[in-house]
Amino acid sequence: MLVLDELAVPGNAPLLLWLASQAGHFDPILLHASSALFDPRLFPLHAAACAWLRSRQHRPAALSAAAGGWRDLLYCLFCFTLAIGLVGAAKVLVQAPRPALLLAEVVPQLAAGDPYSFPSGHAAAAAALACLLWARAGSVARAVLVLLLAWVMAMRCIAGLHFPLDVATGAALSCVACAAAARLRDRFVPRHVRGSVLPPTR
Repeated sequence: MLVLDELAVPGNAPLLLWLASQAGHFDPILLHASSALFDPRLFPLHAAACAWLRSRQHRPAALSAAAGGWRDLLYCLFCFTLAIGLVGAAKVLVQAPRPALLLAEVVPQLAAGDPYSFPSGHAAAAAALACLLWARAGSVARAVLVLLLAWVMAMRCIAGLHFPLDVATGAALSCVACAAAARLRDRFVPRHVRGSVLPPTR
């Protein structure tokens, strides 16, 4: 097991305390919505949603829509599985306690899905969605994706369930997982097959 002292990370605890102090300014529905929508245990649904959204922007291809759709769904599912798997492995390896166990001032606003704080699975799920949709998104859609990811990350801290380091690491691990999945796809999937899962060339 690796030892991580989150209180020793510069700015980690003060930023969390400030964010957690803002909980009273937000409708509890927002906290519950971010928690429910990006629950990492729902990653198969997230993958399906990503595949559907990607297909809405996909240019016509030689492959049938059905075949391309299934390949894209499998690719999105692989990305989410890898991202959530990395986060789960890190949680077990580090076993960092939730903020409330380290800081008496932090009062959790939501129930945690597991006892470990580092890294954040919710942030990883939101980041995976952003990564998968980024290449095909326009400037407005990309701004929405960034704001959505920032919203989920902030809400996890405001809810008192994660330190800022947790959500940042969860998002970063997810981006690494998606990049690794893309590299594996490019290496092992024939070009004529992966045409359905690649973003269109700009």
